[in-house]
Amino acid sequence: MHARPGAIALALFSTLLLTACQSGPDRPGPGRDAARNVTSAAPISLVFVELDQNRDQNLSRTELEAGLAALFSAADQNGDGVLSPGELRAWFIRHLGSEYPVPGRLAFDPDGDNSVSLSEFSAVFSNAFTRMDADGDDVLVRSEMVRELSFGGGGERGRRGQSAGRGGGRGPR
Repeated sequence: MHARPGAIALALFSTLLLTACQSGPDRPGPGRDAARNVTSAAPISLVFVELDQNRDQNLSRTELEAGLAALFSAADQNGDGVLSPGELRAWFIRHLGSEYPVPGRLAFDPDGDNSVSLSEFSAVFSNAFTRMDADGDDVLVRSEMVRELSFGGGGERGRRGQSAGRGGGRGPR
């Protein structure tokens, strides 16, 4: 009786897959520790990095306020002083990397009038800046722009989604 090559490959793959599945959270395995902790930056941090005018890797509140008007003007393609849903969508894709980022359209248009004013636009960034500024010094450093997330498997950090580290619990929500 001759085994077909496809059947042998399938049996080998199944064996390897079952072996890999046997290593649970309590069993060590390659890359297991690296998979538990992930450093993540909120999409709004991309804009904060963009607004760092002097490129010192920090964003002061002064730099934030100076840069927001220019950012808003560039997004206001027809120059009417407000962002339409289409202009906001295009801005999201270009600056936050997604049509549906966090913070999303409702954060920018809290009154639901389908237009975003400069003050509404600026408030989103000002509020996020304040939340992320862990030490309250009106300067965001890179460590305040990222969060370390823990994904279970024992250790000190525990459950999925807990944050740790400087600025960890203060990221944009």
